[in-house]
Amino acid sequence: MNIIIILFLLVFLRVSHAFGGGSVSFDQQLLPILKQDKTFSVALLNSFEFNRSVYAQSDFGNHTMFDGERLGPYTLLAKPKGSESTWVFEVTIHTKWTIYDRDGNVIPLKDETGKTTGIFDPKAIRIEETFEILELKPYKETDSNPSSEVVRKLQI
Repeated sequence: MNIIIILFLLVFLRVSHAFGGGSVSFDQQLLPILKQDKTFSVALLNSFEFNRSVYAQSDFGNHTMFDGERLGPYTLLAKPKGSESTWVFEVTIHTKWTIYDRDGNVIPLKDETGKTTGIFDPKAIRIEETFEILELKPYKETDSNPSSEVVRKLQI
């Protein structure tokens, strides 16, 4: 009986992690996305200081070709550049995903019914992200979201 419970828990944890998020590097993953639009990124980076703790809301588990790949939307905290204040903004960077096969052909992300299928396509070998929208909201520190951590709300 204990073995059945342990196996069930292992399977459940494996499946529940399939689309869970996780942290990514600001400099290595998010900054290149922001810099896709040079004028916008210069204005943004000159205006705000960002907490380098970035939370990627999508994480593809090992059931896809993108084993462990973390993609947007990305959430992090920010404050006006040079400000002595604590983090005052919650920033969400939304991205558009484009999935490609080996020949460079685009694989649709969703099927005709709207169901996400492209990431499961066995021909899918590469995902590219492009910057789409920046969402800026007031950040209020609470016991459930201390300023040292990124807000982990799934809003989409």
